[in-house]
Amino acid sequence: GQNRLQINLTDARTKLILFSDQFNFTSEEIFSIQDRIVQHVATALRIYLDEDQRNDMHDWGTNSAVAYDSFLKAEFFSKESNSASLTAAIENYLFAVEKDPDFVNAYVGLATIAARKGIYSNTDTNVENRRLVNFALRELLRIDPESQEAQAAQFLALRVEGNNQQIIEEKIRNMILDGVAPQFSISHYSALLTSAKLFSEAEAFLETVPSKAPHSVSPDATWTYRNDIVEPHKLIPLQKQQLLVRPSHIGVLGSLACSYAFIGDYEQAKFYLSRQLELDTEGQSA
Repeated sequence: GQNRLQINLTDARTKLILFSDQFNFTSEEIFSIQDRIVQHVATALRIYLDEDQRNDMHDWGTNSAVAYDSFLKAEFFSKESNSASLTAAIENYLFAVEKDPDFVNAYVGLATIAARKGIYSNTDTNVENRRLVNFALRELLRIDPESQEAQAAQFLALRVEGNNQQIIEEKIRNMILDGVAPQFSISHYSALLTSAKLFSEAEAFLETVPSKAPHSVSPDATWTYRNDIVEPHKLIPLQKQQLLVRPSHIGVLGSLACSYAFIGDYEQAKFYLSRQLELDTEGQSA
């Protein structure tokens, strides 16, 4: 018959959950399941967290060291905006929420990266991205339907569906005018102002948004708008600095191509565009 085994591994001193998982197996698999459990527990024990790291883990909203380790890997991959890295980020976010189903910031990260990937993906791939965003949204609504994270995910779900920019703008503007705007909506509206080249207005909005912190992850890359509200010829050195840190970031490569094209240096624009297309494994249009 079918059997189920629940394994919990807890640090007796700190009460920290090092490992928690369920294993389903048949009677014939009794010996092989032992090897699987040993392998999973050994992986958990390799993750060592000092006191500061444990505090950071709790601040980010989980008590599972395994989930937190996967979350950090996802955050690392999410910084490189190309298809392979974003796919790796999504895989790690999914593993994090599998190990901790109430890990709010992992769901936010999952929705954010899937939406970002969906904007540039081809039609077939984007079906999966929409599914992931809506999965994260459902879980965030389950955990706390009134939270900023759930509200942010709702906008991301609209965004990844496409052709909803006017609806998003109206909803965010109304939130701000009502005087109860969450941080993510101010950041998001700044992005809209930036795209309309209303740089002074966008900068004023961004000054009210603190740096990214646990439980207030913005669905927009606020760092881009903090650094990019300058004229193209002044922007190029800043973009090159970002490229040193994120050499495979197709967004930065695309921005450099646009900036060089804007000032008339088409050879440099073609160079950075060709590098962007080399990383654009899905034939992305950004």
